[in-house]
Amino acid sequence: MGLRASMLPLACWLVLKEGKDFKGKEEEFMYILKDYMIACEKGYEKDVEMFLKNKIFDVNAADNIKETGLMKACRGGQVEVVKILLKNGAEVNAQDLLQVTALMQACHNGHAEVVKILLENGAEVNMQDEFGRTAIMYAADNGSLEVVKILLENGANVNAVNESKRNSLMFASWKGYAEVVELLIKNGADVNMQDKEGKTALMYACERGKKDVVKILRENGADVNIQDKEGKTALDIAKEKGHENIVKQLTKARKKKV
Repeated sequence: MGLRASMLPLACWLVLKEGKDFKGKEEEFMYILKDYMIACEKGYEKDVEMFLKNKIFDVNAADNIKETGLMKACRGGQVEVVKILLKNGAEVNAQDLLQVTALMQACHNGHAEVVKILLENGAEVNMQDEFGRTAIMYAADNGSLEVVKILLENGANVNAVNESKRNSLMFASWKGYAEVVELLIKNGADVNMQDKEGKTALMYACERGKKDVVKILRENGADVNIQDKEGKTALDIAKEKGHENIVKQLTKARKKKV
């Protein structure tokens, strides 16, 4: 992408020209660091190369929330910048203040090519953030079928849970991503796993009225009689939310079971 070097703020050029350091000048440092981070996220390759070549910052320099240039580039899906940063020694498994990694950023934003590059360069597929979320949870929540597939092919734990005991299947079911739900089940996702509230993927799909997902879950063994911590079943939840098509579907399933 961009040839934005000519648009860099004057302060950056002064740093280069005068060999300025940033001791006692944190405000100036953060201003120029911000420009570097923007270059990474927006894909201004020449700017990023200039910063690294002139050693203005260490490649793993981080902002006030501990996000590195690599994390910014991964969020922006900037393939070429990601390659440049990794080539220059970017720490692929660095974590920000919330323990989010570059891989999680790429998964959350559905950047499949970036995900592949990170995994090829040693990204840990099952790392967890501060809330226990893993890369596959981010991908399932985003609905990126291709990214979920890549993660599974690279050893992602399909039944990993976050601090609320929710797995990737629950995230995908809540959002109604039918193809992702099918792929997760095909790769061993537990359809009857319960979170801290006792809820299952089926309950989440019922709550949101995702009838296609309800059908898939039922066809793959989701138990309609499981109760959450409040004693409610998936059918109870569907009734409460007024999802009549799902109520009919689950009522038939219950009758068949009886």
